[in-house]
Amino acid sequence: MEKWSHFQELHRPENSLNNDIATEQIENFFSQLPSEKREILHMKYWEGMTINEIAKKRNQTSKQVENHLAKLRKEAREWFNRNEQTD
Repeated sequence: MEKWSHFQELHRPENSLNNDIATEQIENFFSQLPSEKREILHMKYWEGMTINEIAKKRNQTSKQVENHLAKLRKEAREWFNRNEQTD
């Protein structure tokens, strides 16, 4: 199961009521990230690239990319939890 499948779920037609809010939250999260982190997330979750494809494109090992993504998922969970509590 895709670890960030909830991002993809947000954009399904049956969830369109929440799309505006979810899109805004995702954009807010992305805007506070350094460009390197945004690029990795974009390649993985929007372009659908594999870990190996990202690693090759970034001249990194697959393990390095996996570690970056694991840290970014943790950072995202923490960010969304903090912002959910303040809304």
